[in-house]
Amino acid sequence: MMDATVRPLRIPPEMAIYAEKHDIFHLVQGWVLEAIPKTQEEALRLQEAGITPDHVVMLEAPDVVLIERSSGKRIDPVTGDVYHVTFMWPESEEVAQRLETPSTLMSADLIAKKLQQFHTEAHALKRTYHSCLKTISADQPHVDVFSQVCCGELLKAVSADESHMGELIKPYLESEQQVPSSIVLQILTERLSRMDCTTRGWVLHGFPQDVEQAEELQESNFIPNRVFFLEMTDDIAIERVTLRGVDPVTGEWYHSLYKPAPGPEVQARLRYKPQHSEAQLLRRLKEYWNHAADLQAIYPQAVYINADQDPHTVFESLESRLVGQLPKVLSN
Repeated sequence: MMDATVRPLRIPPEMAIYAEKHDIFHLVQGWVLEAIPKTQEEALRLQEAGITPDHVVMLEAPDVVLIERSSGKRIDPVTGDVYHVTFMWPESEEVAQRLETPSTLMSADLIAKKLQQFHTEAHALKRTYHSCLKTISADQPHVDVFSQVCCGELLKAVSADESHMGELIKPYLESEQQVPSSIVLQILTERLSRMDCTTRGWVLHGFPQDVEQAEELQESNFIPNRVFFLEMTDDIAIERVTLRGVDPVTGEWYHSLYKPAPGPEVQARLRYKPQHSEAQLLRRLKEYWNHAADLQAIYPQAVYINADQDPHTVFESLESRLVGQLPKVLSN
């Protein structure tokens, strides 16, 4: 038997549901933020108390970017959702008309004054933590908000090992058949029970695909607190997928319209996957639409994102809903 002290820790999914319901995640986050030294004096007091971090990360961005991100925020007084005039504006005209400037929002001049004070303190903090400091540009998408568990990639990883489950699903993947839901759910729940998913959260892409999978996920108590539907027309989906090819030499993907091959030599050697043909894609789209309405009924609080935009805009829309606190659901 495996020693319990070295056995992988499994935290029941009910724990995450309880923590989300009672705002424990945000409570702990608040404690952590309060403990972060904001001045050199606070940092020195921590050092005197014997609290010295092994690593310090400081996010940096040009002042113009910080001012733009702060002054452009708008809030929906009905739902509490936060929007931005540049990165994320509601598609609904009704929502857009009722947006308000947050009462706590500072003017651009006051933000600039606060930034000047911040730079003075930041310079002193850098000297204090020079031996363990790492600076990161904050003028980019925040891509590491949550651990991502892409269902297809997870199945491929399991099939690559020599476990019983890997051998069980390998024939399905090799023949490009759908892996039975019961097997997928068993693999998925094992992965979501690990410490990183419990403490950092998880993102499922491509699952659930139908009502049966959604119900099985709920019965396992792995209940997503945010659900997104990325919307586009079938014509756009076909255009994006069928015109995409991979260079077998470099592994780089190219697209006839959005990212053409750099030259005729590369273009000539591009390979197109059979499953990306228009006929195959139309079949998969038909399956998707057959299940879409039922899935939308199971997740009435889902967020709908217009995916017929540039990737950065779509990501910013998703990110703003991922990092924001969930609105309170009033009980009857």
